[in-house]
Amino acid sequence: MVHFRNAPGWLSVVGAVFIGLGAAGPAQAGFLFIPNRSALGANDFIDWGVLGPDPSSVANPFSRTSSGGINLVVSQAQGPFRRSDEGRSWLGNFGRGDHLLYTIDDSRLSSGPITVNFGTVGITAGGLQIQSGGAIGSIFEARIEALDSFGNVLAIFTRVGVNTGGEDNSAIFLGIRSDNTRFQQLRIGMDSSPAPLGLGQFAVNRLDFDTRAISVIPEPSTLAMGGMATVILLGYAWRRRAATA
Repeated sequence: MVHFRNAPGWLSVVGAVFIGLGAAGPAQAGFLFIPNRSALGANDFIDWGVLGPDPSSVANPFSRTSSGGINLVVSQAQGPFRRSDEGRSWLGNFGRGDHLLYTIDDSRLSSGPITVNFGTVGITAGGLQIQSGGAIGSIFEARIEALDSFGNVLAIFTRVGVNTGGEDNSAIFLGIRSDNTRFQQLRIGMDSSPAPLGLGQFAVNRLDFDTRAISVIPEPSTLAMGGMATVILLGYAWRRRAATA
């Protein structure tokens, strides 16, 4: 596995290529790692601001409806969530004012990972930005997983990030897309973290996802065969026309 930090220029590009090709996990075929929100191409989202003001406690689990009308169930291992905003109760490197879902409430239980269940509808892609609860300058490794309706892991991708207090939208993005099947659940968490309360202490911002049908692009060999068949049929029609002229 090749990881990369939140670095500018060619380093980020090379890292994104390697993480997409070399990410660990079972049954990776048909899944791609998506390193930024624009590349995800989502058609729906849920902004955690709908859960209440900053700061407020959020039940675990909870159900909400997305902007596009999809019912979601969000849960974590233990304890309630907290609603936070970047620049208020969370001082990190999300975009200033971002509405966040934080895994640690006043109970101070170390929770996470976060699981989002899309029910029978399923999705073809999903992603968000994430930051651990560690000190400024510390390094963490975050994970995103695609699961089926039974909780079986279909694909896993991880990415390394750095905690800063820049409030500059530099928090790493974790995205995953399938090119051949829908999946019913997303799980987001930490593989390593310097957070005082462990791997369960992190925050995420708006969740984007795609519910559209998968577009099947013909393989080059299929296109070639189709082209040959067209040429043969046109030739046959021309010969018939010439014979009856």
